[in-house]
Amino acid sequence: MSFWKPDSLKEALTKALDPAHHITDNPDRLQIEVIEGSVHALATPGLGFRYQYEIAVGVLDYTGTLDEIMIPLLIWLQRWEKSQLLDHSKAARGVKFERQLLDAEAANILFTVQLTEAVAFELREDGGFDAVHRKDPPMADTGRAALLHRIYANGELVAECGVHPVTG
Repeated sequence: MSFWKPDSLKEALTKALDPAHHITDNPDRLQIEVIEGSVHALATPGLGFRYQYEIAVGVLDYTGTLDEIMIPLLIWLQRWEKSQLLDHSKAARGVKFERQLLDAEAANILFTVQLTEAVAFELREDGGFDAVHRKDPPMADTGRAALLHRIYANGELVAECGVHPVTG
């Protein structure tokens, strides 16, 4: 079974993290595992259902700041798991994280995130059905704030989202 959201998050974090952290050339330093999940289905027409699962993300031997990880994660959540930010009970649980110091410069960072994926069934020409993992629509632009694409802390670029580039 393959979920698309963990792969998408790994791609976004890999692109966002500074090359000095060697995630791109050493992909084993960024690990994502599904650690617990459940299926939610209702007896409604169409037999669609939803996976709800928790992922653990490990960034190993990391020498950057926690902001460099969390800001791209929040950008990704804003795009692909907006319910985590809009639902007060989900937002109150937040993103849980741990930091294990390895030495004066490096740490292992582990964080967990709750995700959902909806599965729908689409009719095929032969009368059968394809199970399709639906991707959430983008968050509507409310005109209040632009999506975060480049984030600076203390005058230094700490996060940049190239997955969903600014247009215009």
